[in-house]
Amino acid sequence: MSFSIIVAHDKNYGIGLKGQIPWYIPNDFKWFKQQTNSKPVIMGLTTYFSLSDKYRPLPGRENIVLCDSQEKKLIIEDEGGESYSSIEQVIDYCKNKDCFVIGGASIYKQFFNIADKLYLTEIDSEFKCDTYFPQVSDDEWIRTYQSELFIDEKSSLKYTFNIYERKNK
Repeated sequence: MSFSIIVAHDKNYGIGLKGQIPWYIPNDFKWFKQQTNSKPVIMGLTTYFSLSDKYRPLPGRENIVLCDSQEKKLIIEDEGGESYSSIEQVIDYCKNKDCFVIGGASIYKQFFNIADKLYLTEIDSEFKCDTYFPQVSDDEWIRTYQSELFIDEKSSLKYTFNIYERKNK
């Protein structure tokens, strides 16, 4: 069993504003799809329902949603997703799987201390955000991969793809 977290964040670890991603980088969506394809993805209720109907559940992946609403569980399961009421149930279900945690902020926080890897798109800009990812400490994590610096053609945003692995795990 392993848990990887995948997220894009700005210079201040900002990840969202009013439930939305404050930037649009098509190449980041390609990176996300490439890394998570054929893997179980774990998300919260808000993240699941923020996906457009066209991409819900996310195709080519087992969608696992943390949810304690019976009404919402039925919708998730009718659409082809799995739902669990607690992080403990998700951990038990995933004991023989390599899973990606894809958000939102409260789900990232719950899995941050048990994650083995972080797949971070680091955006070299600051955005107005009200939601943040936990800071990544050099004491706990080592960067094992960093892509070249990319510049988005439309927005001119500079970013890199990075993989961090937990030290001493």
